Amino acid sequence: MLKMSVDEDKYTNGYLLNVPLLANLDIHSNGDDNDKIVAENGDDVHDVNGANGDDVNGGKETNEYAFPRTFVETEECDQSDGKKKIQLLQNSLFHHSCPTIYFGLKDEEISIPDDIRKLLIWRLSAITPHLIKETVTRSGFKLIKEKNSERKKWIATWCRHMKSPQFELLNDTQKVNHFPGCYQLGRKDRLSTNLRNFTPMFSGNRADYFHPNTYILPQDLSLLRKRWLLEEIKPKLLILKPPASARGNGVAVINQLVQIPASAKVRKLHSTKSAIVAQEYISNPCILTSNGPKFDLRVYVLVTSFYPLRVYIYPDGLVRFASEPYSVDNDKLDNLFIHVTNYCINKMNESYEPNHCINSRSGHKWSLSTLWKFLKETYPDVNVEQLWNQIIDIVIKTLLTVQGPVFSLARRHLKTPYNGFELLGFDIMLDSHFKPWLLEVNISPSLKSESTLDYVVKSQLIKDVMNTVGYRPPICEKKGSSAKCFHRSLTLDKLLGSEQEKQTVFKSIHQFDLEILDDLSIRDLLCLAEAEDELTRCGKFVRILPSIQISKYFAFFTKNSYFDHLLNAWEKQYADNRAKGISLLKNLCLEKISTV
Repeated sequence: MLKMSVDEDKYTNGYLLNVPLLANLDIHSNGDDNDKIVAENGDDVHDVNGANGDDVNGGKETNEYAFPRTFVETEECDQSDGKKKIQLLQNSLFHHSCPTIYFGLKDEEISIPDDIRKLLIWRLSAITPHLIKETVTRSGFKLIKEKNSERKKWIATWCRHMKSPQFELLNDTQKVNHFPGCYQLGRKDRLSTNLRNFTPMFSGNRADYFHPNTYILPQDLSLLRKRWLLEEIKPKLLILKPPASARGNGVAVINQLVQIPASAKVRKLHSTKSAIVAQEYISNPCILTSNGPKFDLRVYVLVTSFYPLRVYIYPDGLVRFASEPYSVDNDKLDNLFIHVTNYCINKMNESYEPNHCINSRSGHKWSLSTLWKFLKETYPDVNVEQLWNQIIDIVIKTLLTVQGPVFSLARRHLKTPYNGFELLGFDIMLDSHFKPWLLEVNISPSLKSESTLDYVVKSQLIKDVMNTVGYRPPICEKKGSSAKCFHRSLTLDKLLGSEQEKQTVFKSIHQFDLEILDDLSIRDLLCLAEAEDELTRCGKFVRILPSIQISKYFAFFTKNSYFDHLLNAWEKQYADNRAKGISLLKNLCLEKISTV
């Protein structure tokens, strides 16, 4: 067996390699029963209920992207009290990987060892959502103030996007809900630029084939004027947005170029604060009922790694309706209750109706599953499965446009890939032909729960996010700990000659080749084992990358990644027989990876 030691190049050679391990666990229950901010970089911000920093105690699926994923047996005890009793620490499939912390719903009781409870410290931020607090305290976390004297000991937080250098302050055992550089998605100007740069690669079509033509003013003003004169579309409308705002702030719908603010027309008057994104308005949105409102879809996407790309989509997002019937009459263009679907805008309308039932078709917000059911019943000619796959296609292509820059910043500013993950909110609108359009991407989607519908959808979402990303308990330093925790370095020295040669060869191949699965190195095994472990924890999430459908996306990868190649080849080989792949992987890990 080859024993692993320190590797300074933790990103160039892969993924999380430096992790704490817990062995010979003696887990027992101690009987305790613990039961307005302005956004930056495109954050979709939520009000915080009581977030003042006080300590608180207390077989194959039909979807082509869905795969069987239940391989970990969750240990449960007597349920006579109506609650499922589950152990806090969930073991890995593989002998070399440490357990992860389990997060549950309110009908689950989690058994928390005393020695582990002392290590579970969650740092509150100014925007920590109430649902996050509720979920983590259920798993035994103590919540501390952001500037508390114990700040060095916290292991997790949920916060606004940080500037890239701030990520360098994280230690190996701390995890935050962002990656450096994801403003490339969250800022409306950066998103548009990234999609525009990929125009030649999208099957020869224009970049706006799933993203409306978007102009960054003032630099694109001449292009906008040219297109405005040439386009025959009527009504001819633009929606103006600040590039880094959220919650509908600063949005306006116009029908004449003279309505664009002067500061966004003249370069010498231009500053970052005066920049405006002008997007061609989708004037033929899908309207479900006669004289009904427009709506958009909030689709939740989880990225656990950008190198290699591991991406999950949540099947039950939200459908957000405007609160007044749709109209493009000139005298109603300034009525945001007609033209904007944001909850923060529409809840101010007296006619806004919340939805307090997960399956209800009433109110101005539905679950995504309710919409799909409605479409199948009311519009039988609409292929809902095909529509969902079109949305997945949009998600994949959008993420591929930023893989390169995000990876570069992550490699520069993160000590380990374990430090980050990203929950994204993709805003999708359907037009009258049921064609999906990407409007924008939010890097801090709202997790407020002001209705029963919000609570049910988002509490399950949060549980699945936190279990999927795999929070690990830190090292137990105290001797005699009943949990018997110890640190084990699982990093590698620089690439061996044979590894370097193999990686060089497969980086130059422009298609996914199953031969990459021959003679798997320790790095290869660690990468594959992490992906398989993660898949078993993903709950209702469906993994869309790596994918058996990856061949059509190969040309879009901005970074010719050896490990993307490896994961997708593995998926192609074992997606239909995952148990066989896991069995092989377990044996190879036992053979090649020493934990002594």
